[in-house]
Amino acid sequence: MSAAVDMMRRRQQGNRMFLTDGEVLRVPAGSRNAQRAPAWHEKVSNRLEELLQLRDNWDSYGGKAPGTLAAAAVVTVLNSIMRSDTPAPSIVPSPRGHLQVEWHIGGVDLEIEVLTPTQVIASFSHPNFPRQSWDDRAFALDFTDLVAAIQSLEP
Repeated sequence: MSAAVDMMRRRQQGNRMFLTDGEVLRVPAGSRNAQRAPAWHEKVSNRLEELLQLRDNWDSYGGKAPGTLAAAAVVTVLNSIMRSDTPAPSIVPSPRGHLQVEWHIGGVDLEIEVLTPTQVIASFSHPNFPRQSWDDRAFALDFTDLVAAIQSLEP
């Protein structure tokens, strides 16, 4: 991404994770240190750069192009819920100008539409835990269940 990438720090209270809008850090472009950057970071950054090239009506149905704020929100959320060894997600645009991150691994499906750095809508299903599945569940500030869903993707 061009000038800066917004990243949000984690705030832990017990075993719950909360995010606040006031905890946004600026990281200058080009400051990626390969030793410190998560394994998935480069793939995500490259995909976001591709998606930022989209223009309005990208889907021929009036879809709004995602902007830098949408891309920064994705980076913020991913930095908040993923570990360095988490598999990189697929990232797709939504017609409303948001971005959606997705994992479909070993029968586990996790889709997260990022609305803001602290608000997402997610769907999750796991073949071994069908009662713990959810569709279009709104999350605001407390991403604890998303962290658990991400961990279920990892071997």
